[in-house]
Amino acid sequence: ELLASTNLELQGDGVNNLSVSLTLSQLEKAAKPVIKEAVGIAKGLVESGLSRQEKSQKSDEKEQLDWLILSGKTCGLYLVEEELYQEFNKSKSERFIWNSEKITFVPEYTKLATSAGACYAQNLRQFIFDPKESKPLLRKGANQLYIDVKNLLYFLPCSFTLRTIDGNLTIFKAGQQLYQLDPKESVARVRSERPDGKPYGAQLKIVISRKDFEGKEGQFWGRYDAEELQKNLEMTKEEFNRRIKVEFEIDQELNIKLFFCQGKPHYLISNADNISSLNAAEATQISPLISEGRVQCNIAVNVIESSIAMKTDAHTLVFDKEKDYSQHQEVFQYDGDNNSPEIGIISQPLPPVPLSGEYSFYFQSPDPNTDKWELIGKFKLETKTEYPCNYYASLDSKGILRLHQGTVPYWKSNNWECLKQEGYVFEDELEYAPNEIEEKKNPFSGIH
Repeated sequence: ELLASTNLELQGDGVNNLSVSLTLSQLEKAAKPVIKEAVGIAKGLVESGLSRQEKSQKSDEKEQLDWLILSGKTCGLYLVEEELYQEFNKSKSERFIWNSEKITFVPEYTKLATSAGACYAQNLRQFIFDPKESKPLLRKGANQLYIDVKNLLYFLPCSFTLRTIDGNLTIFKAGQQLYQLDPKESVARVRSERPDGKPYGAQLKIVISRKDFEGKEGQFWGRYDAEELQKNLEMTKEEFNRRIKVEFEIDQELNIKLFFCQGKPHYLISNADNISSLNAAEATQISPLISEGRVQCNIAVNVIESSIAMKTDAHTLVFDKEKDYSQHQEVFQYDGDNNSPEIGIISQPLPPVPLSGEYSFYFQSPDPNTDKWELIGKFKLETKTEYPCNYYASLDSKGILRLHQGTVPYWKSNNWECLKQEGYVFEDELEYAPNEIEEKKNPFSGIH
């Protein structure tokens, strides 16, 4: 097999008894680039993982890596220790203070340890009580432990960049968390977003490269020729660049979709999705609930339900009456020919689902003499997703409050002609570079 890959032909009795010998310098030359790449990827995962934790905790302090555990016999190579020292000590990493006593090498049980941990977690899940039933036990000193495992499949393993005149623009970052955007599809995805929250302007030639870690040159991943789209729409190149916007979406298998839209995308409220809703206008006795880009009362979730719940600040504000939503108003399209579009707003991702499995929405009385919170209603979450999932709330001009699992879907089509209508989203696939790696030589194919 080695000979076949080198195009060498040997004959004779010894052809089946060949051996390969490497000098120390040859081994180092072959192994160093691989080790450097592996350590670079590991460091990137550490940086992105701890950065996410800082963001969720809204902390300015840099999170530290407590312990470095190396598993697998290959990690025993002195070259690995040298590269780790180079990355985490000489480069003065803010995440890990070099201390040899906090570096553990485990040559055995790499896969077994993972399996044992999964079994232990499953065993704990089988013996825990419902959160409400746990309170009496906790008061007596009993313990309750809930396991929250962050699978590596939930995060992007590499970055992706978009080619521009001035260089490359990062559209997806390594370590970025993936979410299940559609509860009906067991696929984890994430969408691109500029710092200002707006989509990118569409190019006539879209070229995307993959970058495994900082310092490594990106490799061509795929392209999309939008020039044909521009001609079909009978637009000039200048018109196309100005009027058409594009957004990218990537999944855990690194498949990339493109969403083209003329103007701001519209959203679809579909009866087929069985979206839970509450009549907030009726509950609040305020109509219209949205006026001149502002919500007429505060709406919050997870206000503590207790005897003092009506006078507490322990809640997450979903819609703020002090905020001007004029630039954030969306257009909602509905199923059927007789349903006219409505103007509405979409919340930021809601806080994690309470252990009770339901969200309680409250409104604050608009009366300036009181800060009383009153219940609008509750959403019981019946469907569980395979991947982590965010929840969003939407509020339309009729005062209907909806809970969306995953994300609010775009009003979209696979037919490019939909782009003639403003707000209609055209969905298409990236054209990928040919895969030149032989399956039997691919270490990540899963067949070895």
